[in-house]
Amino acid sequence: NQWISWLDNLKHDAPWFSFLNIKGVPGSPQTNKQIDQVIATLKRDNRLENTIVIITANYNKQGKQEEDWLSDKNFNRDQMRVPLFIYWPNTPAQQIGKLTSHQDIMTTLMQRLLHVNNQTDDYSQGEDLFSNQRTYPWVITGDDNDVVITTDNATLYMDHNGQFNIYDKQGVIEKEAKPNLAELLKIFTELKRLGRKRGKKKHHL
Repeated sequence: NQWISWLDNLKHDAPWFSFLNIKGVPGSPQTNKQIDQVIATLKRDNRLENTIVIITANYNKQGKQEEDWLSDKNFNRDQMRVPLFIYWPNTPAQQIGKLTSHQDIMTTLMQRLLHVNNQTDDYSQGEDLFSNQRTYPWVITGDDNDVVITTDNATLYMDHNGQFNIYDKQGVIEKEAKPNLAELLKIFTELKRLGRKRGKKKHHL
């Protein structure tokens, strides 16, 4: 109700931005009801046709954020998968099948909404969500202590001591697998360039 009151007080033709932190389990009736209320309000005020709506989550439909990347020596790849829905006016409906991350959202907005001309490397590790394929075939995730590098077919997990393992899509360790050292150097150069951020980062369903 506070958000609806805030929106009602805006001039209808004024540009605006709003971030809503909806409490609840992704996909639950309670969460869906709150999202439906937001969409209904935008439709009521004839704002939806000029508004980009992005819906995502900090954690998946299991309703919890795991503390550990590993479970019974297997890597929990599903832990990083969260929903992502985008309503973008005058854009055909589509399903994005490539790897994506939360970082891609900002990059997409900067390029397609704000028309920033800088190279994306100047401000983000993300890429354009709507491009046909990723420039780099990986997504970097992790937290202050660990680095997780996800590709279409495998996950490299490295702890704070520099010890690493490579896991397949099912999270089973690949004992004979070796990392691509050239790509690994690019990834750690990228991490050093923009710095590490606190908190686990996610990629999308």
